[in-house]
Amino acid sequence: MLKGLAVALVLLTAGVSANAATIAYWHFNDTTQLGGSLWRIVPLGILENRLDYARDLGDGTAEISVWGDDPSDGNLSGTNGSADSTNPSNNFGSYTGTTLNAQGDAVAGGSLAILGTANNERYFVIQLDDAITGATLSYATRGTSTGANTHTLHYSTDGGQTWTFLESHEAEQTYNWVIHTVALGEIFANSSGPEKNLLRMTLTGATSGNGNNRFDNILITGEIVPEPVTLALLALGLPLICRRR
Repeated sequence: MLKGLAVALVLLTAGVSANAATIAYWHFNDTTQLGGSLWRIVPLGILENRLDYARDLGDGTAEISVWGDDPSDGNLSGTNGSADSTNPSNNFGSYTGTTLNAQGDAVAGGSLAILGTANNERYFVIQLDDAITGATLSYATRGTSTGANTHTLHYSTDGGQTWTFLESHEAEQTYNWVIHTVALGEIFANSSGPEKNLLRMTLTGATSGNGNNRFDNILITGEIVPEPVTLALLALGLPLICRRR
């Protein structure tokens, strides 16, 4: 009997988590032109009303932060778009994106473009509320020869109070878009809560004010770990399942 309950609980738990293959996805296609070549990413707000960008698709609760004052926030230099029609520099906003790594019916609209030497050692943060097992991060990226040449990832499971190095790799400095994939595994499997699980992407190596590095179709996949209350409710329902059998 107990063995049967255990097996049924495992099966039910697997059924709950298996529905969350896409935890969070951002396509950066909601943009508006301010008069220059670098567009504003609308979900990130303006300097007077700085916002986090909630995921466009996914079963998890997740946001991207590029600016703020909390340890869980990003700290990019700039004002989200530029009205300078000739030389937007040391800023962030949107340039043309790609369909590489796109999900659903997302088109090649915008991308998160980070410009200039002022953004060396600056970062944006992916904020996740859910515990996730078997997680993977992937994103499309490209850049210019004077844009950032290195991406460095750290993670936190305590809302940004402490950070752990994950990996560092060369950024793309070519016209062609390339997918970068990072195995996250079980680093977020045992922690959950509002903006509890964080990924921090730091850029370095830009050598001019208008060199850029772009990110598009950022995707987190994996399986959401059910909260204890969910498991308890599933367990309460097991005797009824067994009696019906």
